[in-house]
Amino acid sequence: MNIVARPATLIAFFLFFPPSYLSKLFFSFLSSLSPEDMMTHKVVPFTGASSSGVGEHLPYQYAKKEAFLVLVARRERSLTEAAEKARDLGSPDAPVVPIDVSKPDEHRWFIDAAIIYFSRLNHLIVNDPIWTSCLFEEINISAFTQVKESKAAIIRFYEALQSKLHAEIRITVITPGYVASELTKC
Repeated sequence: MNIVARPATLIAFFLFFPPSYLSKLFFSFLSSLSPEDMMTHKVVPFTGASSSGVGEHLPYQYAKKEAFLVLVARRERSLTEAAEKARDLGSPDAPVVPIDVSKPDEHRWFIDAAIIYFSRLNHLIVNDPIWTSCLFEEINISAFTQVKESKAAIIRFYEALQSKLHAEIRITVITPGYVASELTKC
């Protein structure tokens, strides 16, 4: 059996691999030319677009790529400042929506507002900082457990949602470690 299987495997490999590799290379090249891979003029709402940390800096990266931004957070003043900086960095437009997305009656409104304002929605960034800060001796185990469970629940929710969505809609969940921001100041 090994006498026949090894040569047959090698022959199949050499017949299949080169065309497969070349087709992947060709389609990779074509996709790099596609405007879908570029952020120019894509509409991207951001929740938690605060004045520090990930919530501030991630929208700026999209602004540099000339994406239309919709900045969402509770504090209008810091949102306005972030929108001005985003425009300076290259975003053609960055309206602000000062709402608290943790309130059930407000969490859908900003998506509808983005679609009404721009007539479309290309990406959605949900920045949901969950943080507790204290000395080691002051750790409240129940609060710590709630934070861990909240992050785990968010991850599981989006994994389940991804399995139900169309294949072209992709979800990325990022859970960074410590990030210096207003939340982490003592």
